[in-house]
Amino acid sequence: MFAAVPYFRGAYDHYGYEDWERNLEAFFSYFNLTSNQKCLYTQRKLDEKTYWWWKDSHSSCRCWFVLQDLLRTRYAPHLLFTEFRETLEDIQKSIEEYIIVKVNTELELEPEVAAEPVTEPAVVDEPDQSQR
Repeated sequence: MFAAVPYFRGAYDHYGYEDWERNLEAFFSYFNLTSNQKCLYTQRKLDEKTYWWWKDSHSSCRCWFVLQDLLRTRYAPHLLFTEFRETLEDIQKSIEEYIIVKVNTELELEPEVAAEPVTEPAVVDEPDQSQR
């Protein structure tokens, strides 16, 4: 059986928050909960200062990802920065890969340059109609 997640009391120890969030995620994946269910369960696991912070300012929140961002902002802001940096790195890689593919595609589509010089078509003199 899976052990229940402990209460989070709002310590400003980001490692404590990270461990608590990791326990939540393991619990959620074990029980395959929806975002709304995750949010409700998490709200019930807030205690002391954290509970009152949530109750006073964010009690209308019903989405796990929003609540997670709110908690991270307050108790582990470095996680948001890390996540943001990783997203930027992914975007950078995507852009670089797109450019490489685009340049290679354009190089493949360029016509071969002919080795022979292009000559003007020969002009054929029309016979003078008056000579007939």
